[in-house]
Amino acid sequence: MRNMRCCMESAEERKFREYLEVEGLKFTPERRIVLKKVFSIHNHFEAEDIVLSLRVDGERISRASVYRTLNLLLMSGLLSPVHSAEKHGHFEHTFGHEHHG
Repeated sequence: MRNMRCCMESAEERKFREYLEVEGLKFTPERRIVLKKVFSIHNHFEAEDIVLSLRVDGERISRASVYRTLNLLLMSGLLSPVHSAEKHGHFEHTFGHEHHG
């Protein structure tokens, strides 16, 4: 069954799940939903963009869970901060494409 799961999940899901396992954390359904939302966005985004988009989709994931998951994605290397003149943080996913600054 494990091999089937590995084949059905995306490369970014697999990398995030493996990172979480090393850290002793679970790949929860909420984390999967946030990951999928992040990778459905193809430009820079803010954490609040994810929170609002999930709410529009009818997902009931707390703001705190979104922020914690984004932090884990940063630490796993799947997400990177985008530095700008604005005080609030912007992000972009980094897996599967080269950084474009």
